[in-house]
Amino acid sequence: MQFIPQTKKSEEMTLRRQQVSSMSNLQAWFFRKIGEGNRNNVLLKYGLVLVDNGYDIDSVRNAVVDFNNKVTDPLPEAEIHRTLMITITKRMAELGKL
Repeated sequence: MQFIPQTKKSEEMTLRRQQVSSMSNLQAWFFRKIGEGNRNNVLLKYGLVLVDNGYDIDSVRNAVVDFNNKVTDPLPEAEIHRTLMITITKRMAELGKL
C-alpha cells in the first residue's frame, strides 16, 4: 500500500478492504462478486452454499440477511424473504432437508 499513490482508486480499494475485514472468508469471496444488478443472484448463491453445507433454514435466513446488511447497497429485507428465501426453501425441500 505504501507504493500506491493516493488516488480515488486506492481509496476505493482501502474502503473495500475495510468492509471485507469484518466478514468471514466465504462472505468476503461472495462480496467480491457483487456488482450492480446481480445482488439477488450472489445472495442466492451464498444462501445455497450454506444449504449445501448443512445449515438449517433459520441459520441460512439469518446469514443471508446479515450478509446483505454488510453490502454497500443492500436489498430490502422484504425482497429477500419474497424471492431468495422461497428459492432456498424449495431447494431444501428438494434435498429433503426440511
